Amino acid sequence: MRFKYILAFTLLSVHLHGANLAEILIKLEDSKRYQAIEYEADAGILQSDASSSYIAPEISLGVSHAKDALQSDVGYSVALSQNIMQPFSVGSKRSANEYAKRSMRQEAKHKKHLLRLDVAYKYHKSCLYQSMKEEMQRLYEEEKSGFTRLQKSYEAGEISKKELLFFELELVKLHQEQISLESASAFAYSLLQESVVLAEGEVLACDDLVELKSEMNFGVLDEHSEVLRSEYDIRSAAASYESAQAAIESLSYEIYYSKELDTTVSGLSLSIPIIPLTSKNSLEAQSKRSRVMQLQAQKELLKHQIMKQEQKRLEQIRGLYGSIEITQKEVIPLAQKLMEISKRALQEGEASVIEHLDATRSYKRAKLELLGLQESYYYELFELYKEADIELGEER
Repeated sequence: MRFKYILAFTLLSVHLHGANLAEILIKLEDSKRYQAIEYEADAGILQSDASSSYIAPEISLGVSHAKDALQSDVGYSVALSQNIMQPFSVGSKRSANEYAKRSMRQEAKHKKHLLRLDVAYKYHKSCLYQSMKEEMQRLYEEEKSGFTRLQKSYEAGEISKKELLFFELELVKLHQEQISLESASAFAYSLLQESVVLAEGEVLACDDLVELKSEMNFGVLDEHSEVLRSEYDIRSAAASYESAQAAIESLSYEIYYSKELDTTVSGLSLSIPIIPLTSKNSLEAQSKRSRVMQLQAQKELLKHQIMKQEQKRLEQIRGLYGSIEITQKEVIPLAQKLMEISKRALQEGEASVIEHLDATRSYKRAKLELLGLQESYYYELFELYKEADIELGEER
């Protein structure tokens, strides 16, 4: 019995605590989508290793029957052969493959980074709607209690039927707004559940949201994940170009032995393509050189685009941050104060119902405006994190 109480208390504590972002990101690593990125990278790396490996030697066996005027006998033959591509460019081939694998690992790392940021944004969005839903629930309950008091005032002849109906209409609208926020909150939570498996009814901690700020340092651009991957692609292509410049494109050999009647034959043969007599090898080398130049140009373009996007996002974040600061520190406090004053004045018979309703509407609009600004801010922030390759809450 004691064990049951302890277990129940533990489960209750976990439920009350709620899942924070760090715990959710740990769960993400166990998801199929996250693991698929790793499997894709592993498959690409193994394929790269296979394509850069030499073809294994082949063994040929033969049996024949020979007969002449004096005798007949069974003959046999055995041969070992292999075709080796670019036999004198082992180092360059190894380098090309190694940098190609680094590029794949970097791509997988970047994809997982983007996935984590997607989940982090969904977590923040769900928390914002959860908070706003609770705020609207509180406001609705307060106004509902106020309506009950107004009904008594109406029965006592202190206010008109028109004023009572105005208040009731606003109460219905507020209830409608509350229901819409509950639906939006549930939808935001469901989007998070699409990426991470959460326990039934599991709440979110929402005490670890990224701090709002208007400035950040992007750090060294060459350390950007996509720029690093681009550099690995360049080095892989350069090593491949170096391999294509080898004097001998391929080498084939065959060691053979055969015996037929009284005749025994053995030998070694080599096959080397005559490169100067064909333009194929030269054209392939030129193509790979052009590929290197193309990748170098793309890398510079990528760096330019990243810097432009960083500045563009940062400007949007600065604007949203300024609006949030004004709304939080000036608009909402004033609207809340006005609502409280009008509420007391209404209770004391010193203000009209219309005045209180106007004040309540102003407060509600300010809170909803803040929700929209915060949602836009976090969207832009996490998009900036993606484009600038910034980890959660950190600067590159």
